[in-house]
Amino acid sequence: MQRQAIVSAVISTDSQFRTALRECGNGNGDGARIEIAFEVIVPFIELSHGHLEELRYVDPEIVFIDLEGDPVLGCKLAQYLAEQNPNRRLIGAGSGNTPDFLMQAMQAGIGEYLPKPVTEEALAAAIARTTRRLAGAPAGQAKRQPGRLYAFFSAK
Repeated sequence: MQRQAIVSAVISTDSQFRTALRECGNGNGDGARIEIAFEVIVPFIELSHGHLEELRYVDPEIVFIDLEGDPVLGCKLAQYLAEQNPNRRLIGAGSGNTPDFLMQAMQAGIGEYLPKPVTEEALAAAIARTTRRLAGAPAGQAKRQPGRLYAFFSAK
């Protein structure tokens, strides 16, 4: 059964990155397709309340955030978006790949990070991993019951 297109949003001033997302989002190996429903093409410092309201209205399942321009402000935006909807998946991209920065991005809620320039293979793999995580927790369904763990050990 093929799933409907996954609603996504892009926050990036890089036109090449947005084009790569559009091309890769039409379908990857597992049949999942992403639909870019909203694009923000202004730097983080110029984000307005209207942009955030539109983003909240669209309520994307995946948000692609280009952290190239201002990584610190981008991570703060990612944290805000993750706190707004804990089921939302965030995919970051940028040239910063130091361990400290990657830890900061992860703590902000970014689940996947793509080094720039982004290759089609890396982007397709990130989308596939993210859609698998989304499929594990469909919107509107109750959480799975926790499993049981049994441990056995010898008295000797």
